Amino acid sequence: MRSLRRPGVDGKSGGNSPGCPRGLSAGHRKNAFGRMKIGVIGAGISGLVCARALHQQGHQVTVLEKSRSLGGRCATRKFGDHLVDHGLQYFTLRDPDVRREVEALAGDELLRLTAPILQAEPKGAVYREGEERFYLRSGNNRFGKMLAAELELVT
Repeated sequence: MRSLRRPGVDGKSGGNSPGCPRGLSAGHRKNAFGRMKIGVIGAGISGLVCARALHQQGHQVTVLEKSRSLGGRCATRKFGDHLVDHGLQYFTLRDPDVRREVEALAGDELLRLTAPILQAEPKGAVYREGEERFYLRSGNNRFGKMLAAELELVT
């Protein structure tokens, strides 16, 4: 039976080669400085968090995004003097590590949502109690811009 694995750059049939991180094929070698060139597709929050973490580890990261804005569902529009978060209206910070990261990144932009949350139901509006909810003072799309501050972007 024929192998479906592509030969690596060292001529061997796939698999790891010296200098490659465990699990990567030989075609994904680190350069002489231990850095990898990595492309992240999508500048939504998950893609930007991933790209930022890789960048902080010293890798050369390029983020590719099809739209003009960053942050994916963290979308904000301005209507006159008002900002409207029409994608992600608020977010929660359940994990203590994530909360610390967001607080450090957002600083005084991070605000706690104190208004009541009403959910439209067939029988009428229902008040939703529960965990703390947050938003950014200058719009939730600012979150994507904060995460992408040190990254190379191609839009």
